[in-house]
Amino acid sequence: FKTHCLNESIIDKFFPVSDKNGLGMLPVMASKYGLLIGTGSGAVSYAVQNYLSKLKKNDVVVMLFGDSGRAYLSKNYF
Repeated sequence: FKTHCLNESIIDKFFPVSDKNGLGMLPVMASKYGLLIGTGSGAVSYAVQNYLSKLKKNDVVVMLFGDSGRAYLSKNYF
């Protein structure tokens, strides 16, 4: 997915995440951190989790969660 609204020159790296891996983070984030996130946010947390080993001690990571898991409550993902 590409859009003219995105300035890719300011992004250091893209991390492709499968639907399965993004969904797999929903119960992890709910049980471990109390965060009810959606699948897009699950993909963000999965990508960050896999990238952490490449960071230095004082590096800073910001995760933006743009969706909620409210729509998935009846789907048994949590």
